[in-house]
Amino acid sequence: MFNTRTGIGLTFNRFPIGANDFARDWYSLDETPGDYALKHFSIKRDELYMIPMIKEVLAYRPDAYLFSAVWSVPGWMKDNGLMIGGHQLDEYLPAVANYWAAYLKAYKDKGIDIRAISAQNEPETDQDNGAPTTLLSAEQESRLITEFFPAVFKKNNL
Repeated sequence: MFNTRTGIGLTFNRFPIGANDFARDWYSLDETPGDYALKHFSIKRDELYMIPMIKEVLAYRPDAYLFSAVWSVPGWMKDNGLMIGGHQLDEYLPAVANYWAAYLKAYKDKGIDIRAISAQNEPETDQDNGAPTTLLSAEQESRLITEFFPAVFKKNNL
């Protein structure tokens, strides 16, 4: 798909942070409840499939525009404690920004430059089919984008 000689030469790629509705099972990059400091954050699972796939894309298209979205923050950051459904808890908004920063830094350390993000994939969607989602209010999304992301990203040179 990304090959310009034998494929269609795509240049844009969106991929999830943690599980999405096509994942084999539901996971985040930090499954430790209450790990506000993200001491247990890990992209080890992504190193099996996601990172090799992205590197293969970049081999064909070094100019690929990489975009990431999260379907569900870790369940412990939500009112139901699950990857599926549940509302984002306000007290964990700073942790969500730190989660993003840890993700962006970890991928950057692997030579992958994420050029765009969205605060949440489908922020007001609570899928009945059991797929990972987070209900994020417009106010919470606004706070993430204007208050938490800029400060945390600047602090982490992102």
